[in-house]
Amino acid sequence: MTSAISLFEIKNKLVKDKIDLVKLKRSLEFIKKRSLIMNIDAEISEDAVEFSIKNNLHTVDALIYSSALKNNSMLVTLDDDFKGLTGALTLKG
Repeated sequence: MTSAISLFEIKNKLVKDKIDLVKLKRSLEFIKKRSLIMNIDAEISEDAVEFSIKNNLHTVDALIYSSALKNNSMLVTLDDDFKGLTGALTLKG
């Protein structure tokens, strides 16, 4: 599963890193074809506020974390902001 917000973050990083447009599109299509995309709903948004405050997460990170927890999914990430959070596995890049 992949949060719709994660697609935003991935594309944003690739654009900022000036990745070739064709490669960028291929990368996003790869993710979309191999993932179930989780949309953000009111419950995820409201829970994200609590996670943001409790864990000092930025809004986008709190929404991603909330999405994973709501769907009983392990959040696997390279983002150290999730280090130590229940249900999150932070990989080294």
